[in-house]
Amino acid sequence: MKIRSKFKKGAASFYIVAFSTLILMIVAISFAAVIISEVERTSNDDLSQSAYDSALAGIEDAKLAYSNYQNCLTQEGVSKETPNNNGIVTCGEIMYYMDKANDDSAEEDCAVVWKILGKSDEDGNKINGEIVEAKSDASGNNMQQETTCLTMTDVLDGYSGTLSTSNMLDVIRLKFTDDVDVNEISHIKLKWFSKNDAIKALGNNKDAKFVFKQGFPASSVPVAIPPVVSLTILQTGPRFTMSSFDKVNKTEGAEKTNRGSLYFIPKDGNASDNIINKNALVKSNDKTVSNNPYNVNCAKSVGEMKDDFACSVMMELPSPIDGPRNSDTFQAIVSYPYGQPPTEFRLELFCANGALCGTEEKVNNDNGLVVAKMKGVQLEVDSTGRANDLYRRVLVTLKSKNDLALSVMGPLELLDADDGNDSAGMKKTLTVTQEYNFNP
Repeated sequence: MKIRSKFKKGAASFYIVAFSTLILMIVAISFAAVIISEVERTSNDDLSQSAYDSALAGIEDAKLAYSNYQNCLTQEGVSKETPNNNGIVTCGEIMYYMDKANDDSAEEDCAVVWKILGKSDEDGNKINGEIVEAKSDASGNNMQQETTCLTMTDVLDGYSGTLSTSNMLDVIRLKFTDDVDVNEISHIKLKWFSKNDAIKALGNNKDAKFVFKQGFPASSVPVAIPPVVSLTILQTGPRFTMSSFDKVNKTEGAEKTNRGSLYFIPKDGNASDNIINKNALVKSNDKTVSNNPYNVNCAKSVGEMKDDFACSVMMELPSPIDGPRNSDTFQAIVSYPYGQPPTEFRLELFCANGALCGTEEKVNNDNGLVVAKMKGVQLEVDSTGRANDLYRRVLVTLKSKNDLALSVMGPLELLDADDGNDSAGMKKTLTVTQEYNFNP
């Protein structure tokens, strides 16, 4: 009997050791799982950043390629010519490639930028330098890092910009494709305060109500959300004097002016109901009448926003004084007087006659008008980067802020992409993948 009792006491110790071992194994496995998960997450973060850097490097290539294209535009007697794929890219070949890049009916060409830079032939084969952005990391491991697809175009359906305390005014020279008759442009549409703006101002709450004010807001009251904005149109005939900007023709059916400025105050209403006739711009330049601001219906909250913008207004354009509209002096100025809150905006122009506006097939829902294609005002770059099997895609708009009104495009010095800090451009130092000495 004493021997059996002794064996029972030993069994109890065995169970204690077994359960303790099992618990320790569970804890160890849990720690191992956490460590493996963190290692994978860190690795994916590194790959994601590497893929993003590859996409940004592609954007730098696009900036260089478009700069070469602009240089060719200044050359006399240059015409489009079929590439000969000998590694030396002429201005005629660059014009050929840019036409392909701007042809939205053509199949997407991911190598058109590298063709302009002489890195790839017409079939996409590498002929002058590597397209790969990075072959290995510091330890010599193959990262398989590259820009996989890179497209660009300077033919767009409208102009996009951002107004903030550091950039309260945007001057846009209105330039269009060759098949657009500038005198057929009859309307202009301004949209502002995007969903991103609303989220920054009110938080990520789709039911958050906007803050509307009747009349101009005073410094003692809360900031109006969406903000008050203004739109100015400048235009002339073939010949003009400075005094012509103070003249107006108020004859009904033949209203004319070379300039006009309207202020828009958001109010609670239906954002699609804002249509203003051409008399408004004419009256705004008439010293005998008051230029009162317009109350513009806007969405009530983020959840009720349409077309990604809270406010939208469609305006009819009058003709200029002394002749048909001069395409070289046609400009728009978008600004907001109080500098807050930051707002994105979009400007679109329309023709009543699609056959003379270059986009006959793309009829817009606004009274049957068609969008006029803009060219050389902004450059849209779509770049996809890869690191191993992880991809990142970046779509940005490039524009110059030097010599805003008079340059065709200017040097592409600023990359306008939102970095979350309300800054004028990205604060990231980038380098091109390969130096390129272009000599047309």
